[in-house]
Amino acid sequence: MKTYHGNTYAPIWLIGDSAPSHWIDVLEHPFDQRHPAVHNIWTPIIYRIQRYIYKKKSVIIDDEENRFFIKNAVSQDNKKPARDIEIWDKYIDLNSELIDMKNSIEKYNPKMVITFGTFAFEFIRRCYILKKDLWYKYGHWGAKNLGEIFIKNIKDKEIIIPLLHISISNGNWLSSHKQFKNNENGNYFDFVALNLYERIIDVLNL
Repeated sequence: MKTYHGNTYAPIWLIGDSAPSHWIDVLEHPFDQRHPAVHNIWTPIIYRIQRYIYKKKSVIIDDEENRFFIKNAVSQDNKKPARDIEIWDKYIDLNSELIDMKNSIEKYNPKMVITFGTFAFEFIRRCYILKKDLWYKYGHWGAKNLGEIFIKNIKDKEIIIPLLHISISNGNWLSSHKQFKNNENGNYFDFVALNLYERIIDVLNL
């Protein structure tokens, strides 16, 4: 499995969690369209974003491989610490991948980094926020906290935009819809797309 997909100079980066261990020798790259996870966490959102952009600009996001750069936070899930571990210093492989990601971000300077799930969000936060007293256990970022920081970062035009990962497609899917939206009823995918599409228009200069 390739470690990334798309153009490193793309203005929007999509950062997943890690490669599914059972399929790492079968998949071609992160967010391989054959794997069902991508269609649970991203396809419904980009579909709605495309629809909103078309209604507003009469265009669609063409050539997605050059518009997006796609990578996992870590190459394999066994490199992740437990959810309640705040300091990652003893995880040599994890820190090596964290340094590589930080260096890539500094080199290519994406305008927006969309993360999927709690671990990917905290991983990317640590690429931008160097003070350890501002770090969290990634278990801190449940659906409710991710939803709150999503709205804040959209409003403040921050680079990192957190989205849900498997919680939106596993047994907690209904509560994840509500918690991300601050316990309001409705559709998480509609909510995210409606709040995100104008930022994407700006970033892609459509």
